[in-house]
Amino acid sequence: MRILIAGVLGGIAMFIWASVAHVATPLASIGLAPMPNEAATITALHQSLGDKPGLYFFPFMASAAGFGRRLTLAAVVGVIAAMATNLSYWNWYGFSLDYTLANAFTELMKFVFAGLAIAFVLGWGRRSA
Repeated sequence: MRILIAGVLGGIAMFIWASVAHVATPLASIGLAPMPNEAATITALHQSLGDKPGLYFFPFMASAAGFGRRLTLAAVVGVIAAMATNLSYWNWYGFSLDYTLANAFTELMKFVFAGLAIAFVLGWGRRSA
């Protein structure tokens, strides 16, 4: 029961920090900028999209284009996943460093190999077109 309460309180603490960081500090808006000539852009978007609601990404797939970029993106996600799981096991549960590093490497390589496959397949269609 004590572990459950600690976990819930930890989650609440994370939520409170995220709220403070986004509402009371400039952290949530760093890197964001107003769009130049926003009114004209919105008019053009409305003409192109109509009244179709949705969450649109620009550029949609161009940002991860190319074999190297796709592989790098997969590797970065793998590093994040490896750190998110394995470092906490080492820090909080006392898992050995050897075990932690081996499992972090295994996690990273899962994403690298998935990225290789994805980049290869997505690049394949481009070569055959």
